Amino acid sequence: MKGKGNRKPFGSRTTASIWSDIDNVILVYVGSAAEFALIEENHWLFYTGVLPSKPWDRFLSTLSYNRNVFETREDDVAHLAEAIREIHTHVELQRSDEEGHAQRISNEAFLAVGAMLIEYGILGREYLSRKKMTGEEKEAYYQDEKRFFELMRVEGLAATYAEYAEDLAQNRERDLQPNAYTEKLMDSYRDELGPWKNWVLT
Repeated sequence: MKGKGNRKPFGSRTTASIWSDIDNVILVYVGSAAEFALIEENHWLFYTGVLPSKPWDRFLSTLSYNRNVFETREDDVAHLAEAIREIHTHVELQRSDEEGHAQRISNEAFLAVGAMLIEYGILGREYLSRKKMTGEEKEAYYQDEKRFFELMRVEGLAATYAEYAEDLAQNRERDLQPNAYTEKLMDSYRDELGPWKNWVLT
């Protein structure tokens, strides 16, 4: 019918299967939590204070946003991407006002978050299904994540999953290094989870 627009859910069947599986979402959380501690710009987490004080709630909230993306209708996903970007912009402006000079979350930081969602989504699905995803499935998932991040005005994502994976493999050691906030963030995870959950997840 004319005038209805495109009301189908955003993303491929592969992507929907990854983000509709709560076990997979938890695995994405665990992998991303550890990797986030090694990202250079993790100091933004300490500015807002939300993740260091309640890391479990904050990460599940972040992953819930990504999960909701692929339950959102195609016509509405651009608005969702802009809303998420505006949340980050508000934090940037607030910090800039407080510190007296411009503060921006870099494009590289957004790319790093995208890399976590892409890689741990794939690894989680392969672990739970006990089989490798096909090249076509990886490409479909990558293109969905790429399209959403580009709607958030994130630049520099490779054209294909194969190119992205090659770049990730070459630069992972360079991009993930202990920094001034790494141990603080890991301590917040330990405090939040307690010794038993922390042992299970590590």
